[in-house]
Amino acid sequence: MANRNGNLSFYPVAFFALCLYLLVSPHATLQADCVAGDCTNGRGTFTWSDGTSYEGGFLNSARHGTGTQRWPDGSTFTGDWKNNHIFGNGIFKYKNGSVYTGSWKNDRREGEGSYTLSDGREYKGEWKNDAMNGRGSMVWPNGEHYEGEWKDNRMNGKGKFTFADGSTYQGDWLDSKMDGQGTYAWLNGSKYIGAFKASRREGKGILTGPEGDRYEGMWENDKRVGEGAGSWKDGTKYTGKWDKDKLNGKGTITYRDSTTYTGEFLEGIPNGKGKISWPDKRVYEGEFRNNQLHGFGIMKFPDGRIYTGSWENGEMHGAGSMRHPNGKVQQGKWENGEFKGGK
Repeated sequence: MANRNGNLSFYPVAFFALCLYLLVSPHATLQADCVAGDCTNGRGTFTWSDGTSYEGGFLNSARHGTGTQRWPDGSTFTGDWKNNHIFGNGIFKYKNGSVYTGSWKNDRREGEGSYTLSDGREYKGEWKNDAMNGRGSMVWPNGEHYEGEWKDNRMNGKGKFTFADGSTYQGDWLDSKMDGQGTYAWLNGSKYIGAFKASRREGKGILTGPEGDRYEGMWENDKRVGEGAGSWKDGTKYTGKWDKDKLNGKGTITYRDSTTYTGEFLEGIPNGKGKISWPDKRVYEGEFRNNQLHGFGIMKFPDGRIYTGSWENGEMHGAGSMRHPNGKVQQGKWENGEFKGGK
């Protein structure tokens, strides 16, 4: 579900349609007969011409008390009845193999109940209006598990989901997707705390790695995008713009040896215009390409020399001038850091 860099994906939880298929009202258009017992006030067996049958208690000619009804498609209900309605506790076995055991009210699942689906998933918890509503838990055949709030058969509200790989999410849910504020923890120790949208990191959030790496800032479509600050276990720190999980735009990075670059980044490295200073007091301001001094720039050396001119792959190369502390100026052509002639 996720990699150690903190990227995660989450598939939407699909639910089978929880169709009750209850034909519990009197079959006005079907022929009906009491074939055994007392179907008025007692216990008896009642059948309809479509093959539906009921065996159990009656009161004033209505199904009442405990009884079992069977449908032609193989579905059965055994439990409590009240005035021709399923009311109380009972077990409904659906034609596809799913089974509900629990509380009923007026032919609808209402109250506490467990539902085992034909694909192996199992829900235990609260029901309202014939749907999973309230607090409950669901277990998947692959070991995944959710415990929390439900609305209309979907994870909605607060809850915790444990994935098959051992990672967990705890926080807000909307229509069975991580949505709102939450915490996602990976088994390797990585953790994200912040905003989610449609099961993706979206908005402000903090990602920490198992070895101390850290990012705090904005997310979009599960990627670091916009303003953010990153720090790595080797001591490197960055503050600035990100795009698609990489340093992109303007920012400042300080490396573990205290070298500091402020300027433009592209795909994670200095590209464009910027300024870099080294611990030995060298300072360069100008153009960069692929993390190298490249283009026009000015270098100030700690001994007082100043070079102004062209650079290529980190070396003085092309037209440029070097001004020395004693006033001497070397102006002309440079190649690979060496003066080749001129004034």
